[in-house]
Amino acid sequence: MNLFSKIAAAAVVATSVLSAAEVIDLSDKNFWRDNPKVSFAENQIIPNGHVMLLSKKTITIDPAKKYTLKMEVITGEGEKPNFFLSGLVPADKKGRALDALNLQTVNNSFTQITENAAKGDKIIKVKDASNWKNNPIWKIAYNAKEDFSDLPNRSILKSAIESITKDGDSWIITLKTPLSIDLPAGTNVRQHVSGGHYYFISSFIKPNKNQNFSKTITGKSNYGTYHSKGFHPAMTDAFLVIMADWHGKKTPIVIKNATLTIE
Repeated sequence: MNLFSKIAAAAVVATSVLSAAEVIDLSDKNFWRDNPKVSFAENQIIPNGHVMLLSKKTITIDPAKKYTLKMEVITGEGEKPNFFLSGLVPADKKGRALDALNLQTVNNSFTQITENAAKGDKIIKVKDASNWKNNPIWKIAYNAKEDFSDLPNRSILKSAIESITKDGDSWIITLKTPLSIDLPAGTNVRQHVSGGHYYFISSFIKPNKNQNFSKTITGKSNYGTYHSKGFHPAMTDAFLVIMADWHGKKTPIVIKNATLTIE
């Protein structure tokens, strides 16, 4: 192959790579669900106060691809920083949003119930709760599987844990509120963590400031809580979300040139 042919071939490859990228214009109001507190102008999203803006449809998450969220955020006059977030709300294949509790697991918390627990009981006995905590944001998922194939798991006990004590060969989990279901011996359980969404951007932006954001996420993370080093392995689909002035400090904000590039 001569030099001209090599250059031409390289150009074809480069064009193919560029054309494979999908760029979503986030200033297109048709991308978002209707929200009376948000207006749109050319290349601009203008939230009015404390706002959550959610996309109409989900996007498919492919860890082999790169997802780059870019935008410029401009704040106006105000006394306090505007707490601004943007990222993904995980969803299932049917387009139903998932709570963090359905996905976020606690490492080394998988265990098994050792005695029948009836509806109305406040005590569960398990084989090993040595890595469990009675943190209020840690809940109990049941019908769990050790290989995480149960995720997303919607079988969550919302009751907080009152105490965790060791009793011979078992551990006693005391709940703050009674069980709403029966949990027979042999049921696999695991602790899960509640929390927010999967954020590319999470920032306090001071008044009268222009700030550019660009974040790329690709690959898979480990099972556990969300982090930006990769996508949660059980995360297959997601809505895009923007959360402006989330602490309600009333500092106005304008979002410009916002795009999500998938390549």
